[in-house]
This record gives sequence, C-alpha cells and structure tokens, in this order.
Amino acid sequence: MKKIVMIGMLLLTFLLSACSLPTPIPAGPLTITLRPSVTTVKYGGCDPHVMQMDASLHGDTGSVSYVALMWSFHYPDGSLTPGATGTSELPMTPTTPGNYTWSYDFGAGPGFPYQDFVLDFDVRAYDHSGSLITHQPLQGVQWLSCTHLSAVPSVAHIYMTATLTAWDDPLYYGDCDPHVLGIRLELGGDVTTRARVARAEAQVTFTNPDGSPLAAPIAGETVPLTQVADGVYTGTDDFGAAHRGTLPWTLPMALHVEGFDYDSAGVQLNGSYRDSSGNLVSEASDIAILKFLPCGSATPTSASGGAGAAADATPTATAQLAAQVIPNLNAFCRRGPGTLYDQVSVLQKGTAYTVIGRTSQNTWWQIQGPGGKDCWVGDANVGKQGAVETLPVVAVPPLPATPAKFVDSFTCDIKAKTLGVSFNWAAAAGATGYRIYRNGSLLATVDANTTSYHDIAPLGMDLTYELEAFDAFGVAPRLSVAVPACK
Repeated sequence: MKKIVMIGMLLLTFLLSACSLPTPIPAGPLTITLRPSVTTVKYGGCDPHVMQMDASLHGDTGSVSYVALMWSFHYPDGSLTPGATGTSELPMTPTTPGNYTWSYDFGAGPGFPYQDFVLDFDVRAYDHSGSLITHQPLQGVQWLSCTHLSAVPSVAHIYMTATLTAWDDPLYYGDCDPHVLGIRLELGGDVTTRARVARAEAQVTFTNPDGSPLAAPIAGETVPLTQVADGVYTGTDDFGAAHRGTLPWTLPMALHVEGFDYDSAGVQLNGSYRDSSGNLVSEASDIAILKFLPCGSATPTSASGGAGAAADATPTATAQLAAQVIPNLNAFCRRGPGTLYDQVSVLQKGTAYTVIGRTSQNTWWQIQGPGGKDCWVGDANVGKQGAVETLPVVAVPPLPATPAKFVDSFTCDIKAKTLGVSFNWAAAAGATGYRIYRNGSLLATVDANTTSYHDIAPLGMDLTYELEAFDAFGVAPRLSVAVPACK
C-alpha cells in the first residue's frame, strides 16, 4: 500500500511539474500591418499634404534586418502619367521593436497639374542577408490637386521640366577668384506651358558644408535671371570684396541655388497651377549645391577683387559644376539600375554624391556611394547638378532570367487534415538559387540545381505561392500560382 501511495505521489509531482513547464509558442510567419495617417493627400498648397505610414510587424520579427517602402502613382483609370517611374525602396525608421514609420510631403505635386492621381505603396521586410521575407501592399490612396477642375482632363499631360546649372565650384568670397556665381536655368517640356513663363529667378541660401543651418544665419538672396533664348535664363551674383565691400563671413559654407519661374501675374509656377486667367500652367524647378569658401581657405585662382567678371555668365569647361546627385530623401542605393537589384547602402538626404555613369534614358545614376562602393540610385529620388547627362552609359549588371514555368499540384485530405502542395519549375538562366514564398512570406531558399519543392500547407485559407530566381546582383520578377483553401 505504501508503494502504491509513493508511486501515486511521484506521478502527481511529475504531472504538476509538467504542467508548470512553459509551452513554447512558435513565432509563426511574419506579417505586416499598415496604418496610413490619411487616405487622401493633396498637392498645390492645401492640407492634408503630409502622409505618414506606420508599419507593425507580427511573428518572427527577430529575423528582420530592415524594412523599406516603395510608392508610385498613376491616373485613376490605371494609365501611367508621363515620366512617372515611382521611387526606389526607401528605408523606414524603426520606432519601437517591431514598429517602423515613414513620412513624406506630397504637397509639391507630381508636376502634372489639376488632375487626380492614385498612390500605391508596398512595404517590404528583409532579413540579415538582404533577402525579402514578406511584403504588404497598400493601394488606392488618393492624391488630389487643391485646385482640381474636372473641366480640364484633356490637357492633363501638359508639363514642364527645369535644369539648373551653377558655377564655379568651389566659389570664393572676398578678394580672390572665382567670386562670381554664374546661374543658368533651362526650361523644357511642353512649348505652350513654357511660353507662360514671364520671368525667372534664382534663390540663394547659405548653410554649413553638410547642409545644416548656420549658427549665425545669413539672409538668403534673390538673383534675377535674364532670358537669353527660348526657355533659357541666366544671371550672376558677385561675392567679390570690391563689389560687396566688407564681408564679415569667415567660415566655409555651402550655397544652395534653386531656380523658380513665374507667370505674367507674378504667380509662382512652382506649386501653383493656374495663372490669373485660369489657364493651365505647370511647375518646374531644380537645385544646385556649391562649396562656398573664404579666400585663403584653399588655393584660389588669382587675386583680383574686381566686379568686372560678373559680365561673363558662360561657364567654361574647367568651371563646370561637378557631376553629382543630391537625394531629396533617404534612399537605397542598389547593385544595378532597378528595384530588382539588391540594396547596397542608404544615401542620406541632402548629401552630394559623385556620378560616374548612367542608363541610356537617364532614369538611374551610378554613383560613388558610402564607403567608396559604386551603386545605383533612381532619378526620381534625387536632384542633379553638373553635366550628369553627358557621362558614359554603363553596362547593366546581369539579372537571372524568370523561370519559363512554375506549376503546382496539391492534395487536400480533410480526414488526415493535411494539404500537400508540390511545385516544379524550369531552371532559369543565370540563377544561383530560388526563393519560394507563401502568402508573401519567405517559405524556403534552394540552390540553382533544385527545381522542385513540396510544402505541407495550412488548412482553411486560400494560398498564393511565388517563385523568385536570384543571383549575386538581384532577383528576377516573381512567378505565382494560387491554391484554393482546403476545408
């Protein structure tokens, strides 16, 4: 009897200890929840024009290295706007564990006035090897003009462009050369729209060399520009001692030069979309950044101090601005010209990067990125200075081909409560491996010699599988198949 009692007590102790053990809870697949601050955003000088996107990650967040966002826009009927390429992947900022945020001011507008647009977003999570884990799209955010009139859809595609060049770089202030800032603004695009420009000017602001505000601010300057040809405006600003008198500045600085254009009523066309007669106009501006140094901080060209050089507004070959791009927001730099290429680094907003090459259509620029690594950034994310369009066209790094087929078969066994899904695909030229995704989450990575995969899938939900070929530079477009719910 004692043995029975002791055995019973030991069994009870074991059961109690077993019940007290923590039950492991699997992290599960990674999912993303998106929370936009608005579902309609405006351009052209009214609210709301700033949009914030918050993303919360659920599941295996420990595998996440970084989270990025892409956005693009189109007309409500789905057609693309002229020149609309969208953005490269833009890094989101981590706030608390598993939560990220991003914001952008859409108030400047897309450059095509008076029309409604639709914004599409895609938030992507990557692991520590740079592989995509999962993504979450958000489509259908309205992007509306503050002064939209439904009566003008027939002229929706009228637009204008601007290219601003400024020289010399560096520019000196004081009693040495070069001390005359030369400015050239060239307007392109639709001739009718361009003809509405009545005058142009450049606005000059002063900052620290890194773009931060000066401790003792210097008032900005406005430089009138004179029209010298159709769509071409030039001007100068003299910083010589003889012209300026006493210059109290002593520190190295940077000059930010931005071109603006106005209609006959004095309405600025940068962000304003109708003239005084209610006629359609457009926006166009560009920016250049130069080093601005006191005489003696580096070796100037010669001592003069006269103001006569101000008459020469034509840049020489040696005075041309360096070919550079300046990101207008933090942006990814990639191994090649396109969002299918792997991310190499993050470019900082307002920092100038030397351009060394381009694509034939000038939609992507090869630059000397952080750490001296060559990489590519999309034209939609940067401002440009110098003769970037004359740089050599660079051969595009190869990406793998898309597999010629991706087929599936599945067996739904309700009694056994199992769903088996099998895949096979044709080998893709240039691929070094393949990734399989289920409902947007990474399921498996296999080598280039593998062309099949079997998955024991969850029950009760529709499933979408995607296949992605990859190589050392990036990925091929995905193929997908749908598997109906097993229930």
